[in-house]
Amino acid sequence: MTKGQYPSITHGLGNLTPDLWRRLMISLAAFENNNKDETSKKTSAGGKKFFLAKITKSKRVADNQYIYAWTKVTKNATNYYDFTDTTTTSTGASGEWDFAAINTIEAGNNANYTATGVHESALSFPTGYTLQAIGGGSSATNSPFVFTVVIMWSMVDVAGVKKYMFTAANSYDGSCS
Repeated sequence: MTKGQYPSITHGLGNLTPDLWRRLMISLAAFENNNKDETSKKTSAGGKKFFLAKITKSKRVADNQYIYAWTKVTKNATNYYDFTDTTTTSTGASGEWDFAAINTIEAGNNANYTATGVHESALSFPTGYTLQAIGGGSSATNSPFVFTVVIMWSMVDVAGVKKYMFTAANSYDGSCS
């Protein structure tokens, strides 16, 4: 049998009665209705592919918003916090930003407000403090002070282009004057 074919039976076998079989076929039809197939390989939630990635650089693209270069990492057995780089990175034919990731928490950030709940234009906001890219830094392009490992995923946008993203809360740094 293939997807979309739901046979009926006229004779049962023990607890598997014709009525129970009919109910099973109705359930199978409902399951397959959304183009699902019980024989397909299962992936993570919503078809997204989750993996661990080390942030290797950030570039400011708007006020309090960055894109991030990354390298996929694997967990090795040496110690709790030891990761090994793989050959999968954000680098494409044009450079390290071809497959850059976004931090979803930065999506609503602007010059005055950030998703971390900070009103940067408030009189009480300390002069000299700035939102930091993940890994540190607030310049146009930053090499991280610390290599941050995040849970990253890919998904296809409405234009059919694969995009990479992660969610991590930014911190603030600066000097009070």
